[in-house]
Amino acid sequence: MAQAQAQVARAVAVWGAGGAGGAVPPLPCTPDALPGALADARWDTRFTVAGVAGPDGDAPHVADFARDLDGTVLATGRFRWLGAERVEPLLRAAPGQASAGVWAPARDTWEIAPPEFGGFSSVAVGPAGELALATTGLSPQIWIDSGAGLQAIAQLNAASDAFDYVRSMAWYDGALWVAGWFTLTNGVSNLAVWDGVEWTQAPNGIIDGPVYDLLVDGQTTLVAAGTLWRGEFPPQERMVLRFDGTRFDWLAGGVAANFVSDAAVTAEGLWFAGAIAETGVGADRVSTVGIARLGWPR
Repeated sequence: MAQAQAQVARAVAVWGAGGAGGAVPPLPCTPDALPGALADARWDTRFTVAGVAGPDGDAPHVADFARDLDGTVLATGRFRWLGAERVEPLLRAAPGQASAGVWAPARDTWEIAPPEFGGFSSVAVGPAGELALATTGLSPQIWIDSGAGLQAIAQLNAASDAFDYVRSMAWYDGALWVAGWFTLTNGVSNLAVWDGVEWTQAPNGIIDGPVYDLLVDGQTTLVAAGTLWRGEFPPQERMVLRFDGTRFDWLAGGVAANFVSDAAVTAEGLWFAGAIAETGVGADRVSTVGIARLGWPR
């Protein structure tokens, strides 16, 4: 206050009572008078973004995609806005529209409300159109809609953080497979299988590290990629496994890496990304950095 009064006194001394402009100039940062009543004010809509935006100022993100039976693409993650439209964190794009950025809310009705400050880390569509969602937040769950609306079928035993959450889900041989770094309340961890009635550990017993991605080629091949696996799979720390319908084994010698975070299938073969150093074993060993492809010679 004393500093402001001193500034006024100096201004009066310089400008005089009448001053060069006839009045004492306003102080720096002096607020203007409000142009109207606060009750009539509205938030400005010009400061939105073209894509998705989050609920609390944190950076929003899209975590996962899935293709529905009719060819539409589903996108989920942690967001609450699509441009200027308030949405729940599950969007749908009609065939051919995803690349054009034409998205719309995927559901009209939510039997369970999405987490207020969380979202979904994974989405999957089953062979009969079932929808599976994995939530994030303080009490993460796994939800499924088999035609009668969303219902929770599993509870994780700890809140989501930077690493602990469901990373990937896929239907294989009529069951829902769930991968990540987590433990369900029944003790099943990291790679769990839901047969419609109960959760069980994946074949070969407990996986002792996170499983970051699942890849299903039709309904004939299931591939799991992650970090650390049990020593019964020599050589150790080969991070890509193939399920043959009964048990897991290394896929073409596996991948040597600190972790394999992503997997995809294209017409050119199976692709893997992560902190990768080499693939294969023995005479088939190949040095590769960051990305690897298992394909067929042309």
